[in-house]
Amino acid sequence: KLRASASACGAMGMARALPVLLALFSFLVARGSGGIFGTAPQCDGTMLIQLKSRRDKAPYTPQPIAGKSIYFILIDRFARSNGNNTACSFPDNNWCNGTLKGITEHLDYIQGMGFEGIWITPVVEQFPGQDGQSGYASHGYWAKNWYEVDPHFGSKADVVELADALHARGMVFILDFVANHMGPVHSAHAVSTYYPFNKTEYYHQLNIGNMTFDQYTEKTSNWPPPAQAMGPGALCASDSRSDCGCYAPACGGAFQPPCDAAHMVFNTSSGCPANYIDSICRAGAFACSGYNETAIHEGWFFDLGDLNQSNPFVYEQSLKWVKWMKQTYKLDGLRLDTAPYMTLDFLSALQVAAEVPILGESTVSNHSYHAAFQANPPPFGTPILDGVLNFPLTYAANAAFCGVWWPYATGNLTTLASRTDQQLRGGLYKDLDLLGNFVDNHDMDRLAKMCSTGSGSAQTPDLGRIFNSLAWTFFAKGMPIMYYGTEVFETDQRNSFWQYGWQTDTLGYTFVKRLNMIRKQQHLNLEAMDVVVTSNALQSQLVLRRGGEQGTYAFLNNFQTKQGREEVSYCVLAFPPAGNGNVWVDAMMGLEADVKTNCFRAPDSMPRIVYQMPRCNIRAMNPAHSYFYDIECNERSLVGCRADGEHDVCRYCGSGYPVPCPTTIIESS
Repeated sequence: KLRASASACGAMGMARALPVLLALFSFLVARGSGGIFGTAPQCDGTMLIQLKSRRDKAPYTPQPIAGKSIYFILIDRFARSNGNNTACSFPDNNWCNGTLKGITEHLDYIQGMGFEGIWITPVVEQFPGQDGQSGYASHGYWAKNWYEVDPHFGSKADVVELADALHARGMVFILDFVANHMGPVHSAHAVSTYYPFNKTEYYHQLNIGNMTFDQYTEKTSNWPPPAQAMGPGALCASDSRSDCGCYAPACGGAFQPPCDAAHMVFNTSSGCPANYIDSICRAGAFACSGYNETAIHEGWFFDLGDLNQSNPFVYEQSLKWVKWMKQTYKLDGLRLDTAPYMTLDFLSALQVAAEVPILGESTVSNHSYHAAFQANPPPFGTPILDGVLNFPLTYAANAAFCGVWWPYATGNLTTLASRTDQQLRGGLYKDLDLLGNFVDNHDMDRLAKMCSTGSGSAQTPDLGRIFNSLAWTFFAKGMPIMYYGTEVFETDQRNSFWQYGWQTDTLGYTFVKRLNMIRKQQHLNLEAMDVVVTSNALQSQLVLRRGGEQGTYAFLNNFQTKQGREEVSYCVLAFPPAGNGNVWVDAMMGLEADVKTNCFRAPDSMPRIVYQMPRCNIRAMNPAHSYFYDIECNERSLVGCRADGEHDVCRYCGSGYPVPCPTTIIESS
């Protein structure tokens, strides 16, 4: 069908640096900033007549998200669309006015880093104004109206525009949502302003007794009432203890992990089982005395109106809404907030209605309980959610790489190796490729804050441990997820990002780009993974392997970055020889890997990714020229470098070229 159109389409669109790292920096910048997925097709705005086929009217077909690398964005903090790039003066919960259009305008930045998709925080209309000490709803998790987009973020059309722009680039779109609760509720009148749940009967009222609904919900602090889903009375015994901490001393108040790793002892009065592998009693901690599943499912998060999914109207509307979102916003996946605080039966129905994978936020450490959010009982029981964020390994990874406290894991990569192996070999998980791996997010300390040296104003991000943490994220089995700002070593949990200028030539940006390049070049998204046993079982080292013995190896450590080069040797029980005509290459250096007698020797403590490439034909080169193995097979890889005439991946440079061949790509100082 022909339709006249006035316009065929709209417009598409650190702290101090360490000296030797600048060598890496300059080399990677010279490689060019083009994205590895190519450029988006350009729109021809001169066409006045479009052919509208049946295909144009067909619903969007979601693309797979399993194994893909994802960039996580807090909408209010990533990009404004009004040209004002002044840093936000409200670093916590007040509105900073980042928008959906702002994200769309900076997709080049995200795709150029190699990411295959984005996950954004909820877009729904939010609770207006300030809620006591809790602040404002700029984060997007306090819904007022499920079917409207908050005007701070933009409009429904802006969500669709973002989805279309992503799909035109071959990228996937994951949207966050909350089905457990609405925004703050302090009266029946407040409930009447919410949509579609405008009656008090739609909300849990556990232990309301003789109170009216207004009395039950009037508090803005010092809860309960309402009955709480966290803490004493739900996750542990309700008595004089102020929290459910399994170890002492604790810091930061209730539900915060202990901070003094040097003086941690088991808290015998906590109700936790002895030698518990968690910092607190949390969802799934059935062994904690006083654990109450009813309170977890029917209790509130502070003053957030907790929805009663056993009410037929709430149940039906929830399923209807998730299906509407998927269709209206052309989604490839969803991320579900606070998954453990709803019943598995309800989550299973929600997943069926969604028709795209849901990644559940299950902030637990127990593998079997965690795996039950994919199938109950795991792994072949009733399907629940397709995916789940990998909190059990995140807790262990933060402790192992950065040294933050966690039982048996602080500074100990063997604990992370053991926990990883349990996931891989334990037979509990329905789909390992839909585990979301990450090292920080909007509810945790930033990676650059956890992995740092010094304290107070003298605190400095430790690049070696940061890069090792990120390399783990990108090469572990599952979906690597990176929180916006990690690439600029941001230390504030929810800081605005626009003041950094979306620069594509920074050290962090080019490092992450390289990790994504390797994943793509080696086809690692869905490859099998093993934890490689080291011959000396050092707590400071971890070796992962993707794609079998002849595949890709990640050599990781948790050493602090030191001035000067310090060699690291990784020794495994057996390191296979390269295949015919190939050589093991250190992809972070571009040189042949130094492998002798089952040991790989790295020149420093930066992470190393090693895999096979065709051996360079050195005889075809000028002996006066140096050479290196290049991950990219195009002439833009490095200005002044050429292929050897036989193997595209082998580059060489002569003394007359403006940029010399690198002797290293990643090194510490």
